[in-house]
Amino acid sequence: MAQQFQTKGKPQYRDRNKEPVNYEVFNNFIKTIDEKNFLDDEILKSSEKLGKFFADLGIANTPFRKFFNQFRILSLSGKSVADLKIQLRILQSQIAYSVGRAESGHGSETLKKEFKELLDKCINKIITSQNEKEYSNFMKFFESLYAYFYYYCPDKRS
Repeated sequence: MAQQFQTKGKPQYRDRNKEPVNYEVFNNFIKTIDEKNFLDDEILKSSEKLGKFFADLGIANTPFRKFFNQFRILSLSGKSVADLKIQLRILQSQIAYSVGRAESGHGSETLKKEFKELLDKCINKIITSQNEKEYSNFMKFFESLYAYFYYYCPDKRS
């Protein structure tokens, strides 16, 4: 059985007929990503479990896709590394804003703080990296994560 993560004494459930959301893969990713490359086999394999994790949390396809597209636009923009880092910080603040609105009930998006936490960790890794290909490597990981999320997302139209 999957390990249960409890917040405020209650396991988190997506709906009453399902198992609690398994936080183990999320927690492992947060702990290990600083020491690994985005293209490391273990990290790429975790993208499937993370995709299922975010689908089980109840994140809708639309806000996830919105941020995936914004990251993809940045990757196609051909900006310098310095400009890319600035744009990533701006995108990081937009993610925080959207998650804050969603969690306070002031918006239609269904983002969760775990989405922000994962992307914060990834953005910080990219910004502090000396590897100029770090963003490109991240995009390959994020594309895989989004593909698996879409596969597990119960309502593809939301």
